[in-house]
Amino acid sequence: MPGSAPVPTDLPRRLGRNVRRARLGLGLTLEDLAFLADLDIALLLAVEGGDGAGLDLAGLCRLARALDVPVEDLIGRAEPG
Repeated sequence: MPGSAPVPTDLPRRLGRNVRRARLGLGLTLEDLAFLADLDIALLLAVEGGDGAGLDLAGLCRLARALDVPVEDLIGRAEPG
């Protein structure tokens, strides 16, 4: 698509790391987060493991809301290099 920025290749890994950090910071289990975000626990396991392929935008928004963080905090910034 003309004018669109490429998706960073480390995005799934960053997303997983940031979701796990936010979840643990709130003292939530994967089961708690799955319930709060209305997402399948297997999907959350995959996301935290660095494979966010099954997570759509609506799911990402529900995840951010459940963790009480902006979506941008979950996506994070690209690592230098």
